[in-house]
Amino acid sequence: MITPEERAAIKKGFENIYAGATQLLAVCNLFEDKQHIIKKIVSDRFSTEIQTFEVNLNKFIDSKNKIVLIENDYVSIPPIESEITEHFKTFLFSEVVLFNPAQQHLFQPNIVEQIIRFINRQNDTATNIVADDNNTITYIKDIPAQYLYYIDLFRDKFTKIHIFNQLKNIKGNIVMIGANGSGKSTFARQLNGKIANNIVILSAQHLLFYSQNSNISATGTEIQEVRNFQLDSKSSNDASFSNLLLSDMNKLVNALISEHIDCTVQYYDDNQKETSYLSRTINLWKLIIEHRALKTSRTGIFVQGENIDSYLFNQLSDGEKTVFYYIGHILLARENSYIIVDEPENHLHLAICNKLWDCLEQERTDCKFVYLTHNLDFATTRTDSTILWNKSFVPPAQWDFEILPSMDTLPEVLVMELVGSRKNICFCEGDTKSSLDYRLYSILFPEYTIIPVSGHRNVIDYTDAYNKNRSFVTKAIGIIDGDCHLPEQIEKWEKKKIFVLKINEIENLLCDPIILTAAANRFCTDKKEVDKFYSGFWKLYESEKEKQAVWFVNNCINAKFKDNYLVEKNSIESLKTELSRITSPSTAESIYTERLALIESIIEKQSYEEALHIVNFKTRLTRELAKNIVDKYENRVLDLIKKNNTLKDAIIKKYFLGLKDLE
Repeated sequence: MITPEERAAIKKGFENIYAGATQLLAVCNLFEDKQHIIKKIVSDRFSTEIQTFEVNLNKFIDSKNKIVLIENDYVSIPPIESEITEHFKTFLFSEVVLFNPAQQHLFQPNIVEQIIRFINRQNDTATNIVADDNNTITYIKDIPAQYLYYIDLFRDKFTKIHIFNQLKNIKGNIVMIGANGSGKSTFARQLNGKIANNIVILSAQHLLFYSQNSNISATGTEIQEVRNFQLDSKSSNDASFSNLLLSDMNKLVNALISEHIDCTVQYYDDNQKETSYLSRTINLWKLIIEHRALKTSRTGIFVQGENIDSYLFNQLSDGEKTVFYYIGHILLARENSYIIVDEPENHLHLAICNKLWDCLEQERTDCKFVYLTHNLDFATTRTDSTILWNKSFVPPAQWDFEILPSMDTLPEVLVMELVGSRKNICFCEGDTKSSLDYRLYSILFPEYTIIPVSGHRNVIDYTDAYNKNRSFVTKAIGIIDGDCHLPEQIEKWEKKKIFVLKINEIENLLCDPIILTAAANRFCTDKKEVDKFYSGFWKLYESEKEKQAVWFVNNCINAKFKDNYLVEKNSIESLKTELSRITSPSTAESIYTERLALIESIIEKQSYEEALHIVNFKTRLTRELAKNIVDKYENRVLDLIKKNNTLKDAIIKKYFLGLKDLE
């Protein structure tokens, strides 16, 4: 039997659920100026309360005795009534019907009375509940479930409004960068036509096929159909996605041709010449694709090449059709549109891509372009755009954006690459990711994002600049070759998080005895071939000892000039005195003599490891001498290190022990 207290608890729970649901629906139109209310309503804590109520409610309905719900189990709706007015309850009859018309009855005023009457009707035996009114039982179960549904719906809508407002507040065009999977395409789909009718979404996926018609019938709705397509979110999860792709190019071309025909008729009727969208599309296309010409007929578009017969539009390359596709869509966009372009570089050579978007931005100065890309080379070409870094994305609709920091001390393309890293940064020497430095450090230190930045000066400067900039959440270190740097230089660089190899070159490290022995064992190299490597090494060192000594002197003098600026003088004599303070011929001679003596001593002792610390043979060591160990030594040895953890640990222990101390 349901006691009066239990009946009161149930009644109170449903009254609160209904009151909260009504308020939640009512405030949706307050997004612009009452965002704090929305945040309050859709908080995670509040969702949890609703879910708890739903669990307890189901226990009450489905339990054997039908009486589990107690007074403390009903949800407490946040006290926001004073902030909601009757005016906004009209939203009930627009938004609810639009999104879920089948369930609008759950939020009609009489549902609460129905539930109360249902509870009051119960007899002493609780078993009569199910038999008495199944429809009301269904209502009871559905109310909290639908409440959660609307919370998710409004969270989604609130997010769309929020990110749209962010875009509106940024002046000029926008480039959003982020790796694949960072939520850029989802971001585009969020800004669909439910927010505004001047949003154009150009998906990264489009089928570039046009079905040539024998006759194009003009209905007057062709341009509107294209604009409706531009508003669509184009999610691959939608059932109509394939059909949308199939009809996209057809609708675009048909709209252009139909409007072109209308302009022609208008010219003959009123003698007022007006340039059609199709003519403008073809003219712009010709600026980009200079060696082709597009012609039109009643049945469609064909191509006229240089000194060749005309051919069908579909025989153009994907890149040429992509240029047409983008031009046509953007010319047909409504005035003052937000044009969201997902992967604008798709199918296009970078030079063509830059020229295309430069032309389109000039053609549609009334519009704001928002490019979504992971191509940093393209991003740097949008010189007048604000670069947005998509820091993180939590499905289904939580983005964390940040305007890319402006840094005079780091190249823009490098900054774009760095901001996307969730790991600490390690700058190294080497020009590209095919360099030996990058490949080795990527194997040894997978916990870092390895960035090759050419010479050691860049490594030092970029590491220092990165660590001084508070926009980055990670830290940076740098690794440079030994290059016979002076001890006082090394000590100074360590304070800037620079690790200096205790060996002259990265190639020397790959020819360390530990690695040579492991390679010889792995590739079954005959001992005679190993001996040939060492004998070749000493022969080369002997023949180049003077050259190696001069190279060292040159490095020392260059280092002194880089660390000691000449003080301005008023006479040549005082300038010569200042110059002698830094270096002199006698100093150079002294350094040379000392270094040559060291080299000769090493050669005499045949001290291979000592030689590796100062010799400068570069790739002659790994690509010429090391061929005696195994062909393509660099590649084979890097692969060996990658697969051999014992060898990897031995290298780190021998050469990189102090690296972690820099963090």
